[in-house]
Amino acid sequence: MGCPIKPEHQDKAFYSVSKDHIVVPTKEQFVDGESFYGTLLHEMTHSTGSEMRLGRLKAAVFGDSEYAREELVAELGSALVCQQNGISKHVKGDSAAYLKAWLESLEESPDFIRTVMSDVKKATAVINFRMQEVNRQLENGQEVRPYTVDDACLDPTLVVEAPFKENPKEEAKE
Repeated sequence: MGCPIKPEHQDKAFYSVSKDHIVVPTKEQFVDGESFYGTLLHEMTHSTGSEMRLGRLKAAVFGDSEYAREELVAELGSALVCQQNGISKHVKGDSAAYLKAWLESLEESPDFIRTVMSDVKKATAVINFRMQEVNRQLENGQEVRPYTVDDACLDPTLVVEAPFKENPKEEAKE
């Protein structure tokens, strides 16, 4: 159930759905550590959408609305985890290209931002849960073990979430 991270001396970062692994350039190829971790967290957010994790990823073609939506989830997820860990996150240059698709989706469905943020919340919970588990293993001098099905029973993202609804305002009684 783990998603291996494979740093390689090349110039592309991606999550492979078919191989369930992340390929990222080596840390030395980035201008700074923050850029490396921001990119890695972006790809980690994509990996949370696999069928064996949160089941969020849908068949998409570069540039279509599903692709743009998943890029928004990955960018926001990466930014949130970076912020939670004191890492400065620089917005990807190509994110601006997706803005049009995001705005169109928002116009078509007011629910768009709610569902995106729900997916971001779940994805970051998976990443944070795993980061805490790895940190705990390292602090205890243990070998870091892969994420397993047994870990899933402790995973906070597997708790059923009630859909967001605004609480109705109570009318003032006279």
